[in-house]
Amino acid sequence: MTAHQTDELRLHDNELQLHTLNNTIPINIAHCTHDHHYRFANHTYTHNLLNLNPTSIPNKPIIELIDNTTIQILKPFQTHILQNKPITITYTITFKSTNIQQIHTHLIPKQNNNNTMNNWIEMIKNMTEHTKIEHLLYQHDHKFKTLIENTPNIITHLNHKLQYHYINTTIETILKLKTTDFIEHNNTDLNLPTTLRETIETNIHQIFKHTREHTISLMILFK
Repeated sequence: MTAHQTDELRLHDNELQLHTLNNTIPINIAHCTHDHHYRFANHTYTHNLLNLNPTSIPNKPIIELIDNTTIQILKPFQTHILQNKPITITYTITFKSTNIQQIHTHLIPKQNNNNTMNNWIEMIKNMTEHTKIEHLLYQHDHKFKTLIENTPNIITHLNHKLQYHYINTTIETILKLKTTDFIEHNNTDLNLPTTLRETIETNIHQIFKHTREHTISLMILFK
């Protein structure tokens, strides 16, 4: 085998490895041109964002797959990267086949064979599901906080120094102290009744020592 044939074989192997990587990596990757055409998109990109076969993508106008409003929004960013300035942006994009997606994308300049900067590579992370989950978590967190703040029971969060990180508003009705008075303070700082303070501290020390749940009942008379 000649050196030329060896180089060709090595080149073929490298291209095959690159092709395999592009179509198995869990990142949406596309190669676009200055006149808004796709040159290439990997399987992840075409499947997740376009719902198309990768073989149908080369030379396809982007406007056929993305609404014109989104293209107009992206043009300033594309002008930026064609000046050889990579950019990272998060924005909402409307793909005609998969509807609106919230995406986080890296736009990377790419030179052609004449060393002219007239193409770019897109590396996209679809944030749509992440954004939905964040919204649901916010809703659940809000409901949970509402529940805690309206329960007739006192709920607290203390650290190992027995300082309060949180206490719900029920304490204001019982002790006539504001919740803000408790934060970063312990029971001694707050001059709580001795019986209450000692009972709480003894049981919390047991919790830290044995790392198991404790249930206590006590009656306190407030003057």
